[in-house]
Amino acid sequence: MYDYLKCPKIVAFKTHMSLRERPSASRRAGGLRHETGVIGEITARHMLAENVPGHEPSGLEGGMSGGHDVQEDHAQRMTLMKRDLGKHRIALDETIGGIFKETVKGLEIIKRQINDQYGEINVIGRGESRNGLLSSTSRPDFVAVVGDRKKLVMVEVKNAKTAGAKPDKFQATFYNTVGAKFGITVMEEYGGLSSLKIAPMTTRQKISETILVYPRRGEFEVIKDRVDIGRKTAQGIWAAKQLGMKGKAPETDCDSGCPHHRLKRRLPEGNIDVAIPLPLVYSKGRTEQDVDLDAVYWDHFLKKKKIAGVLEDFRTDCLWEKTRIDKIADPIVRKAELDRLSKARLDFVKTVSRKAGLETKWLSNRASGHYNAELDKSLEREMADEIEAWRKTLGARRFERSKYSAKGQGTRIYALPKNSARFVEKSWNEWD
Repeated sequence: MYDYLKCPKIVAFKTHMSLRERPSASRRAGGLRHETGVIGEITARHMLAENVPGHEPSGLEGGMSGGHDVQEDHAQRMTLMKRDLGKHRIALDETIGGIFKETVKGLEIIKRQINDQYGEINVIGRGESRNGLLSSTSRPDFVAVVGDRKKLVMVEVKNAKTAGAKPDKFQATFYNTVGAKFGITVMEEYGGLSSLKIAPMTTRQKISETILVYPRRGEFEVIKDRVDIGRKTAQGIWAAKQLGMKGKAPETDCDSGCPHHRLKRRLPEGNIDVAIPLPLVYSKGRTEQDVDLDAVYWDHFLKKKKIAGVLEDFRTDCLWEKTRIDKIADPIVRKAELDRLSKARLDFVKTVSRKAGLETKWLSNRASGHYNAELDKSLEREMADEIEAWRKTLGARRFERSKYSAKGQGTRIYALPKNSARFVEKSWNEWD
């Protein structure tokens, strides 16, 4: 989006090069810059979260000189942060340790300033927004509540010493726009410093304000601006991408100072009839086949959280138990045993539901073996016109290689904890 607003030719060029280049080892590795970013996110997650239950707010200096509760609160936060850094294989050597201390100190200053100006801030989880028009996701680092009215805001952490003013602010305005238009789903809801609810917050909250946090500088900035993301903009972005896939760029009326002149090479200009994004095409086809995308979401979610395996093991145990019960000759005893098994299954699902914060419906389907896998054999036939446009753009061979990743991307974007079909329909209508 940022590239498109600078010049559509940049989008076409980057799309074209992404099909030709593999990421280099140095780009994959990340290095110090990546570690600095991870330190910022992990530290902000703990420093801007609610207090450890039963303890007062800590300060870096206060934690060293205050009462026992403050010291214990500070110590617990430091322990949790170091534990999480260890999970990312980040060792606190002299360089990284210095960045960590700098980050903690800066966040203490930022938290006090935010609390003074806006009311107490409390990070409640990680956020994600699905942009149905662009067929993309955006993920602000956190969602937080601020002040007595519990206003919801997004928090984006930038842990560099110097700020990239324009890109940072644009990213925040983009989050604001998507959050206001499509809502934000809290994907992991924190229940305090030492607990984490497994289930995502299933209601998509409309949030249109982002706090940019610069820990190592001890500064923050509240961004309330938005950027236009309408049908015309979305189609312009996808037209540029499609042209880039064909080795071309859109026609533009640029002056000599346009950023696209700094690109390594020029692509010939061309025009194209923009096609509806392929992930949206596949998702629309699935809903036309009555595939329950809510169920698809929860199936993926349970597998990711490794809950599905627990449920499958329990279901297998129940099947073995039912086989034993079916062999009981006495009908009264057999019925009593079946009732006992049914109650055990229900109690198990309720227990998992309570501890994980998950709806019993999805757990029950898995525990009972009632989940039906989706069938999309006729999808390409039903959506033939829309798919053919992409086959022409990509070429037959590249299309066959790409269609499976497009289906997967469709699941990641359009399958929600609930109301997936409504989201797909709304996105489709905005394109149609």
